[in-house]
Amino acid sequence: MSFFDDLKNLHSLRQQATLIQSQMAELKIEGYSKDNKYKIVINGNNEVLDVFVPEDYLKQEDVQLGIKEAFSDARLKLEQTIKEKMMSQI
Repeated sequence: MSFFDDLKNLHSLRQQATLIQSQMAELKIEGYSKDNKYKIVINGNNEVLDVFVPEDYLKQEDVQLGIKEAFSDARLKLEQTIKEKMMSQI
């Protein structure tokens, strides 16, 4: 394999990486707290897009716990989705 073939392969890999990054940014994954009252929506880049908190919950500890649980759930689902997408492209 020549140097130019290596460069072509590198260019192809970069294009694939750029495509995957844009696809990940378009993903929207919802995560829920254990009681399903809190919801967080993240994209494939782990950016929080939306946070939903029930209006009747005013205790700060409850809100913090609910958001943490929902984010953990969304992150886990995102990791699973990324694995599935990566495996389907191999």
